[in-house]
Amino acid sequence: MVTLKAGRPYGSQSTRFEFVAALGECKALAHLDLSGNELGDEGTRRLAEVLKECKALAHLDLSHNGIGDEGAGRLGAALG
Repeated sequence: MVTLKAGRPYGSQSTRFEFVAALGECKALAHLDLSGNELGDEGTRRLAEVLKECKALAHLDLSHNGIGDEGAGRLGAALG
């Protein structure tokens, strides 16, 4: 089981997006906390693509990220 916490905010916005893209390589990721990273809807678009590859993910914290209806819809579709 792998746990990753990168909260409040992790680097610049472009750094956070690069970080999110790299998460797809962590197939054993079970707990992910990206709370407070100001991902917004654009960040959730990128995260939704990656989450499809994170089959072991059991816990996801995206609180305080300014995610709107569009981003929430993308995440819901990605997580099925």
